Amino acid sequence: MAKLPYFPFNPAEYLLDNKVRRLGPYGRGLLLDLWSMMWLNQEKRGHLLEGINGHREAIPDDQIAQRLAITTDQWAEYKLLLVEKIGILKIGKYKELYSERLSKYKTEWEKRETPTQTLRNSNASRTHLNIIEYNKNIIELELNVTEDDIKRWEGLYPGKDIKALIIEADNYNRDLSPKEKKVRHRQFINNWIKNSDKFKENKNVRPYQTKRLNPSPSSDFEPPGAYSIPRAGEKAQPLKTGNQ
Repeated sequence: MAKLPYFPFNPAEYLLDNKVRRLGPYGRGLLLDLWSMMWLNQEKRGHLLEGINGHREAIPDDQIAQRLAITTDQWAEYKLLLVEKIGILKIGKYKELYSERLSKYKTEWEKRETPTQTLRNSNASRTHLNIIEYNKNIIELELNVTEDDIKRWEGLYPGKDIKALIIEADNYNRDLSPKEKKVRHRQFINNWIKNSDKFKENKNVRPYQTKRLNPSPSSDFEPPGAYSIPRAGEKAQPLKTGNQ
């Protein structure tokens, strides 16, 4: 399988990162172009390198400026901003620009570039599969899962699509706030798989919360102490319920 053609991108993190915001709209566009160039680099993903006579060298600044469709003076100004003043990008071993984030993902991807070879590896069962293959698609996981875990769950819950349920659990965990993120990944996934049939029967209950959720007795039920939303110039008033 070829290298992953797209790089992981977190819109929320991108929009909330103060360093990225400081670049301004024009600078952020250049940053996205640079990230794309680094991700597609043939010498080393995440870096701006080129191979010359079997040696690696940094791509010259004039070539980078040409690819970005700006002048060399403009590029020198933005390079200083990106590297020294804000620190989004770094200077590497060959004096090249690189992104720590994209280099990290490249390293993780190369270890599992061909999932079929990974499964044959004698150490595969002890390797966390942060990337899983399902229906000819590569899914990046936030939860830590091993091959032994998948095989064990397939034996415990025959007839269930284990990988699909793992992906469901991972998607749910991604939507949680940092404080709500699951820490015991194996236990969380096991409960998700075990209770998946109950979840199908009752769409209002999550597989891991079958004993925690208590549906409201009626649609107009309001908890004690609830207040109505005041109009302009009015004070909030306690809501009247059927028990009052």
